[in-house]
Amino acid sequence: MTNVLIVDDSRLSCAAITNMVEKIEGYNVIDKSLNLLDLKDFLESQPKPDVVTMDYVLPDGTGIDACNLIWDKYPDVPIIMISAEAVPDRERNKLKIPSNVKIYIVKPITPLKLEDALKLI
Repeated sequence: MTNVLIVDDSRLSCAAITNMVEKIEGYNVIDKSLNLLDLKDFLESQPKPDVVTMDYVLPDGTGIDACNLIWDKYPDVPIIMISAEAVPDRERNKLKIPSNVKIYIVKPITPLKLEDALKLI
């Protein structure tokens, strides 16, 4: 079973992503974090996730800040960035997205896009 952590400030997005993930055979949502504080609590008390879906905009920081928190503890955890920011590939460096975020999906996310991304990890 592949354990997925969802980080997104929108409860609606968290619910939608959870629903999509749990319909994919072999994948399970282990937790949802709505902000950096939730994520810090998760990282202090829960086991390592196998993969993380990450929103770019959080109420108390950015998805990049959250990625760095995760990678400080688990440098090898793959992260799929999911954002409403539709930015062409050639301009993503303006958002300062780390090069180890290999997949960037623009919202609205579809079950097929998410499944394809998870299976690429």
